[in-house]
Amino acid sequence: MEHRRKFNSNMARFLIQLVRLWEEAGSDPVVGLHHSRIAYTGRDYNYIATWGLAHTYAAGEEDSGRTSGEWTPTPRGVRFVKGRIRIAGHIVMYNNTLRRLDNSTTISIRKALGDRFNYRELMGYEE
Repeated sequence: MEHRRKFNSNMARFLIQLVRLWEEAGSDPVVGLHHSRIAYTGRDYNYIATWGLAHTYAAGEEDSGRTSGEWTPTPRGVRFVKGRIRIAGHIVMYNNTLRRLDNSTTISIRKALGDRFNYRELMGYEE
């Protein structure tokens, strides 16, 4: 059965922190950051890869089917975090596989954060 998943504030917060830490580390497209370095709530942050906003690396062969926990934002993810693009508000999944992006609604990074988080604070901007 297909199900829709909304891009939510936890995903936005994780992605913002990933981009910020990645830029502070020199924006190396080959160097990933381990998810444990990013403060987040929830376990749905991994869906940001489904939107094409970041990617994770495969673990070694001994951990077949798992990921390393290392994340790197994509150029699209950086543009989204910087407020330069909007993304599909939902994805449609089936059997843990992306069926399609649902572009019937689009969302900005600020809208995704909602009222729970302060964008400027998360980005490390002075108030």
